[in-house]
Amino acid sequence: MKSVADLLGDLQRALAAGNIAGAVAARDGLARNPAASKDPRWKDPGAFQEHLESINHLIEAIKAVLSSDNAAGLLELHRLSGELEQDEIMQWVAQFWMALAHRNAGQLPRARTAVDRSLELASELGPHYLSSSLRVMGELEVLEGEHRRALDTLARAREAASSIRNRRSEALVMLAEARAHAAADCPEEAHRAAQEAVTVDPACHDAVVFLSRQALQEGDLAGAEKILQRIAKLKPHPAEVDADLSLLRAVAQGLIPPEVACEFVRLSEALPSDELVQQLQEMIKLNPDFLELREKLAWTLLQLDRNQDAERQFRELAEKELDQGMASSVRLGLGTIAAQLAAHEQPGKRLRAASATNRRAREVRTDRGARPTRKLPTSPQRRPQPPAARAKPRAATKPPPPPPEALRVARPATRSDAPAVTLEAEPPEKRKTVFKGSLKMLAVPELLQFFARCRRTGTLLISTSTGLGVVEFVMGMIAGATSPGCNNIGALLRAEGLATEEQAEAASRLQADTGDQRLMGAILLEQGLVTPEALRSVLERQVMLALREMTTWSEGAFAFSPESEGTSSAELEIRVACDRALLEVFGGD
Repeated sequence: MKSVADLLGDLQRALAAGNIAGAVAARDGLARNPAASKDPRWKDPGAFQEHLESINHLIEAIKAVLSSDNAAGLLELHRLSGELEQDEIMQWVAQFWMALAHRNAGQLPRARTAVDRSLELASELGPHYLSSSLRVMGELEVLEGEHRRALDTLARAREAASSIRNRRSEALVMLAEARAHAAADCPEEAHRAAQEAVTVDPACHDAVVFLSRQALQEGDLAGAEKILQRIAKLKPHPAEVDADLSLLRAVAQGLIPPEVACEFVRLSEALPSDELVQQLQEMIKLNPDFLELREKLAWTLLQLDRNQDAERQFRELAEKELDQGMASSVRLGLGTIAAQLAAHEQPGKRLRAASATNRRAREVRTDRGARPTRKLPTSPQRRPQPPAARAKPRAATKPPPPPPEALRVARPATRSDAPAVTLEAEPPEKRKTVFKGSLKMLAVPELLQFFARCRRTGTLLISTSTGLGVVEFVMGMIAGATSPGCNNIGALLRAEGLATEEQAEAASRLQADTGDQRLMGAILLEQGLVTPEALRSVLERQVMLALREMTTWSEGAFAFSPESEGTSSAELEIRVACDRALLEVFGGD
């Protein structure tokens, strides 16, 4: 059995690196070690248990940030207020991931405050922590347009990483240097730094993607594809690899002009903003058959809470010739919007609204041929231009749209008056931000457990080639679920002998003829045709059947639309613990 000191060291390194599996293993090792609670680091067993709880919050926060749910990550970090005073390394971990979450959300002043605090702690903790903090500082300086200062900061980060011979840390710093050189319009230096990163750590897949995109910008399509093929066969690999390979094939076939593909790659990395919407709209005018542009625009609008505009874009996409991947994305978008339009309704109604997308799935036309073979018109710009030398802060009034020729990457908007963020600060503003990801990143069981442990309330949608699965959460408990192959409540009631076909049809007609917005189960319950116990049993049965189908999915995408916790509960509802549901799904018949 490892010593307490060794387990704590493993835990700290895993948390700093975002190694969730390693952090969980070290935490469990501490919890099982009989000497841990008696260690002089803690005054008593109660203090040790509080420390374990802080570790749990940190793990969930890091998992949320890695899954692009920055708001959830920040909320988890806020729960740590006052619990890390005696552990400087854990304080550093919290500030470091807070900086990353704010950076990813485009909140650069708040990210700067957090990384400054992490640097203060890192100066006393050692070169490993110093290197990581300096790297994030350098990345922020690149976003702020301070390229020369960023390179100086990253040089210090590389020196610190080299002193401890940590290949992963060195590679990440070199990749940050590559991005800084690229932002400063120094492609040769960018290529050299990214190549160094791959040489030092061949598992640094982001550096490989960077090199392939640089080859694309130089017009070397064969070289870009050859670079990507290095990691395309690995499982898992970054989702960008498959998307970039598809893009390269479209360019090679003459379907997409190279300069448009280059600019699309740039825009695909930008954070949602009004400026990004304007740039995408300009590109779509010039390249109407490049459907990925419209898909990116639709999701950007959705993430900016512009649901009507987003729905219109998804509907227009649904009328096009789509491959399975984009058809899945369209279903996911429409289902997410439906769930948001049913906001503040009880979970059953949100579930019904989102799952209606499966009934409309046949409207999304798929697999009926390849994209148009004609060459798309080339945009008037001669070559994708580097980003502006310095990001301009967003003005108080609406900024003027960029000229059509200037299709540059939108820089994250910043607010000079943003309050500093500390572990004792008020929780971040609860914005209903939709975030999405790939099942290659998180499998369905892991997704379910993640939202359960974070005690989230909202709608999880999972889209695959077979249709859309929907799971409703209320404070981490499953409040309903449905999937393409799962029967509706009426069919399940009939199958269980709890309602006749005539009774189910009568309830359905009542909904259609009178506009009754109640769920079928509630109507049957009011009419005395089913008991509350029987209805709960059938609703839970539907959850298990839906989860059983969804847990077999390995390809597809997911999105989560958060909801407030004060949802109405006027009609009968259920609450199923996620662990219990998964145990039954995997252990049942």
